[in-house]
Amino acid sequence: MAPRVRAASTLRGLLPWLLAAGLIGLLLWQVPFEAMGRALHGARLGVFLPGAAVASLVWFALDSATLAQLFSRAFTPLGWAEARALRGLSYLATPIHWHAGKAAIVARLRRTKGLPILDATSGLLLVQTLDALILALLATGGSWLLPTSEALVSLRGVGMVVAVASVAYLIVVRSDRPALPVLERLRRSAVHRAHRRLSRADLARLFALKTAYHLVFVVAYLVGLRAFGVDVTLARSLAATPIVQMVGSLPLTPAGLGTQQGAMLHLFGGIGPGATSAPAILAFGFAFPIVLMGMRCAIGLCYLGRLRRVSERGGRADGRGGAVHARAGPAER
Repeated sequence: MAPRVRAASTLRGLLPWLLAAGLIGLLLWQVPFEAMGRALHGARLGVFLPGAAVASLVWFALDSATLAQLFSRAFTPLGWAEARALRGLSYLATPIHWHAGKAAIVARLRRTKGLPILDATSGLLLVQTLDALILALLATGGSWLLPTSEALVSLRGVGMVVAVASVAYLIVVRSDRPALPVLERLRRSAVHRAHRRLSRADLARLFALKTAYHLVFVVAYLVGLRAFGVDVTLARSLAATPIVQMVGSLPLTPAGLGTQQGAMLHLFGGIGPGATSAPAILAFGFAFPIVLMGMRCAIGLCYLGRLRRVSERGGRADGRGGAVHARAGPAER
């Protein structure tokens, strides 16, 4: 590899971390570190830590149930126990970036189930579309519960556009009408295989699982911020938490460091005339992902040995021709 290519590759790898460091530095310039330390010292950790632990286990259960439902119905049998092990593996990769966890799921399914990379990717793309739809609906619904302001009117408009676009995308990809050549190529592409194989009942179950998953975040933010002394209403958490989640999922910084905390500061009222909650919001904003990452890594470590055994069995199965049991969904028949 040429020196210039190596340097460019290294820079691309460092850029997300440099951006995260810059954003964190900017936040700490706005809010003194000492003030954050005092907010952390005064937080009710006896409420925050057990709440985060319970939420982590609920997210793990919902996430693994989603994977089991998705891949069993679209491609190959995947039991809940296998899905839990699969999700545990991805938790070990998430400290690098949220999307590294998705890549780990794709790689593990390829190795243990013989599932083609594009098929696994299509399943995760479908879940990502449902995530965007649900987060947009939650943010829009929460904004209607708050006093009207110019910012909230804009939020409602953006949320409705994202929701309508997500629904329209799913309808176009799953339908055979209109039968335009460009749409036919889009529908028949491998990355839309899961979209067309699942029935409407399957989609409804996935939608329910992912809605429950995101509502747990709304409650976790509400309980966590209150434990740090921030007076947050359920409506505010319902409107703001989905946006924080969307900002954190952008592939800009590792694990959303800096971006999520900045979004929390703005959306939960830590900036503006008379605002005094900024140190507590930032203290929670940094404490929550660190605690969550630690708990998820602990869950992943519990499954590490099992994943190795599953991998060995999967390797022998793949040698006999793979374990994929593809089926045609209603949209493909």
